[in-house]
Amino acid sequence: MNGTPQGTAAQAHSLLLRDRYLAYCSDQGRELLNIIPREGVRSLLRHFRLNGGVSPFVNKVEDPEDRGTLYWLAERAMEILPLPPFEVWVQDFHLSRFEYATVPGPPMAPEAPDGEPVTVELRNIRRDAEEWVAALAVRPRAQDWVGHIRFHSPGVSQVFTTGEIFQESNPTDVRQRFRDFDDRTLGAFLSSTLP
Repeated sequence: MNGTPQGTAAQAHSLLLRDRYLAYCSDQGRELLNIIPREGVRSLLRHFRLNGGVSPFVNKVEDPEDRGTLYWLAERAMEILPLPPFEVWVQDFHLSRFEYATVPGPPMAPEAPDGEPVTVELRNIRRDAEEWVAALAVRPRAQDWVGHIRFHSPGVSQVFTTGEIFQESNPTDVRQRFRDFDDRTLGAFLSSTLP
């Protein structure tokens, strides 16, 4: 499967990650409202009412009657927090996935509706002074879980894929086996996928 482009499952996974990121940002906005004193909340409300508070996180036209609700205020509070950009957040999410388990949002390890494998872990590796990303993709199969590794170089659309090299009774064990690989082993798998 050398050079297989990412398919519908990868796009669905990317959309789920974007939704989870927005849920994370919204949760952080609500948490800010929970920790600041009541007068601070009132001050924020006055500030956003006066300045319009157009949020880059909200993809809808605002109804003026929504202004002043706690949900609206929490969405605006995201603007003043030093939240990471999506790309930085995704790396952190993949490195410490379980830290985000309590944040409301889409499922942590979604199953693709078409049965395609889903990426659950990323690792950066170097090969011949070139940066690569090794992505572990898993899927359920009968009574167990199988997985393979997808490799891509940032800025290059082509993806190189191993065969199914993992088979365990649960996805956590598949992830642990992937984590146990050192960079030399991942580099050997990468070399085996290149033309």
